[in-house]
Amino acid sequence: MIRSLLFSILTFTTVLAAEDVNRTVPVTNAAPIVCNLATGDRISATAYTIKDQQIALITVYGSPLALPTSQISRCQFSHPEEQAAFDNLLKSTTPASVVIASAKVTEPKLWHRNLNFTYAFASGNSQLSNVSVAGAATHEDPTTRFTFNGLLREGRLNNQSSDLLTSLARWERKPTSVLSLSNLPLFGEVRYEKDALARLDHRLGLNGGVNLALMQSKNRELAVAAGAGLSYESFGTGLDRASGSGLFRIVNKQPVFGQARLEQQFELFPDLNQVGHYRATGESSLLVPFTKSLSLRTGILDRFESWPQGQAKPNDFSAQSGLVVNF
Repeated sequence: MIRSLLFSILTFTTVLAAEDVNRTVPVTNAAPIVCNLATGDRISATAYTIKDQQIALITVYGSPLALPTSQISRCQFSHPEEQAAFDNLLKSTTPASVVIASAKVTEPKLWHRNLNFTYAFASGNSQLSNVSVAGAATHEDPTTRFTFNGLLREGRLNNQSSDLLTSLARWERKPTSVLSLSNLPLFGEVRYEKDALARLDHRLGLNGGVNLALMQSKNRELAVAAGAGLSYESFGTGLDRASGSGLFRIVNKQPVFGQARLEQQFELFPDLNQVGHYRATGESSLLVPFTKSLSLRTGILDRFESWPQGQAKPNDFSAQSGLVVNF
């Protein structure tokens, strides 16, 4: 244990002093390095040293970490020049057998897209016929993520239109465990909603804020976000208004059994103009893959507004199950 501590201190000193010019490459930008290990773990670092088949990382917490280069599957940089320099340096200090195995690692997929189809029908005490299409497209690199998703529901409930349209475009720096002024995990988003049951003709919202990761690994993500924004609403009752709102969001994604994943999200929008008024949305879904491209999604969605218009109820709850196509 003492030898390990001394080695960590030595490697940390080597990084700061840059004694070996050919083997020490500091990061020149504020974005952290994201290293994926052979064990499946992920480490964010701000500097590194490679020497004698060993890599010493300075984590975003400021602590040194020494590992054999054979345990590194891939380290991702935001700048191509730094990526190329690191890859060449890693190959020059890694045994040939490990380099060959690492070359077989699939490059991370930058774009993720899916479509979800569901249909609901009921006859008797209630008349229901709804078809829903939901889709999402996500582009991500080591430090940022862009997401666009939408939900379109067409149908009727008890001879009344139940049409619903929601869409969201969000850009964000990926959340980190530690906040720093030089690399704040900011986000900005644009939302649009239209809900016939709630008598909402349209709602346009602009929000921004900060993300914070509570737990983050290859298979698990737990993060919170806080911010504020502006919204403009127009209702079928004749009410039009612009207002400021706060934003609080918590997201949880985790494996549950086999390849199945549980995804949960809760969002709260308190009205800054009228104390006690707020909107809230909660959703939870279970995704069970059949193949790489086809999955079954079962989930629930609850939308609440404290100031419903007309005869609309404040709470709108729905449960859905359908097929998801990934491409």
